[in-house]
Amino acid sequence: MNDSVKLFGHDPVCLMDVQSDEYSTTYQSHQYVFCSEQCQQRFKTNPHLYVGSPGHKAPKYEIGKLSKKRSLKLMGEISKQQTSEIVQTLKMLMGVEDVYIENNCVHITYDLLQLTQEQIENKIRALNNIDDAWFEGIKRICTHYKEASELANLEQVTHKHCH
Repeated sequence: MNDSVKLFGHDPVCLMDVQSDEYSTTYQSHQYVFCSEQCQQRFKTNPHLYVGSPGHKAPKYEIGKLSKKRSLKLMGEISKQQTSEIVQTLKMLMGVEDVYIENNCVHITYDLLQLTQEQIENKIRALNNIDDAWFEGIKRICTHYKEASELANLEQVTHKHCH
C-alpha cells in the first residue's frame, strides 16, 4: 500500500507544491492548481502575471515579489479582542509580511503579487462585528484603482516592431 500523497502541481501565485485539485482553473488550455481560494482569485484576476506571454517571462518570476505598505484607518473604537482577531486573521493570508494595529489603524506590509488591499479588507469584513463603515471609502477606492493599474501594467507586454 502506497501512503505517499499525490502531487497535483505547483501554485503559480505563491509557488507552493499543491497536493489537491480543490482549487483549480483552466486558462489557455492549461490546468492550474492553487493552494487556496486566495491564490486562485489572484490568478484569475491577472493570469499573465503568473504565466507570462509568448517569449516573455511572467512578472512573478521576473521580479519575485512586490512589497506594499498600507495603512487602513478603522472608524470607531475596536476592542482588544477585535484587534487580536484582525491581526491573527491577516497574518494567515499568503503574502502578508507584517501587520499590526495602532490608533485604530491597520498597518500592513504585503506582496501585491499574492494579495491585494481589497482581499485584505474582505478578510477584515468577514470577521464578526466588523462594519464596512470602519473603512475610509475614498482612500480605498483610490488604492484599489492604483493597485489594479499597477498589476495591469506589469501584466501587459509592450511589443515594439521595427519597420
